Amino acid sequence: MRTLKFFDATEAELAAAGLGNGENLEIVQNGLDFAVSIMNFGENDNSLPSTEKLKAVFGNRFYSACGKTLPEAVFEKLKGTSVRLATAESLTGGMVAAEMVSVPGVSEFFFEGVVAYDNLAKEQRLFVKRDTLEKFGAVSRETAEEMALGLIKSGDTLAVSTTGIAGPSGGSKEKPVGTVWFGLADDKGVLHSEKRVFDGDRTKIRIAATQFALHVLYRYLCGEFRLK
Repeated sequence: MRTLKFFDATEAELAAAGLGNGENLEIVQNGLDFAVSIMNFGENDNSLPSTEKLKAVFGNRFYSACGKTLPEAVFEKLKGTSVRLATAESLTGGMVAAEMVSVPGVSEFFFEGVVAYDNLAKEQRLFVKRDTLEKFGAVSRETAEEMALGLIKSGDTLAVSTTGIAGPSGGSKEKPVGTVWFGLADDKGVLHSEKRVFDGDRTKIRIAATQFALHVLYRYLCGEFRLK
């Protein structure tokens, strides 16, 4: 059996790429993560799309041709680097850090995880400006970026942040439940942020946010982000 791993794909996309559910295929979805298991796979089997074709179609959303988890794929990309990785988490409450430290050997790269749930913690532990929190709110591009930058100021070389509304309360018309901002910063000046609005209950939103943050790290390590 061979297992291919995709992130934030759809079954329609997989089917269009030649990976629809069939006699020898099984698709299992876990949040934003898709595992396509190919039964009775042989090394000379040419009936399925090649790794090169899948990479061309899905880009960095196709992250493993051998069943690795997303944290494992991030770890593989970290090998050979001198990265000091850290996470700054609000709504995910340490879940991103927990996923990373589940991988054996990651201590070579992973330095710390900071859970800054309250705004005061964001100020004191991550150096988020009070003006930023008052003007834009905790769930904003500006706060997500400053959370990640705060860890870079502390000496880490790569940081990812999460801040959002997991619900069931706390949402608004402008920022509904499920709104999450992600920030990423490194010591070379790369700064990236993006927003997603996830569906589901509190648990599903937090799981999706954790997976997305890990994929942001993976995309960075694949060279997707550049200096602004």
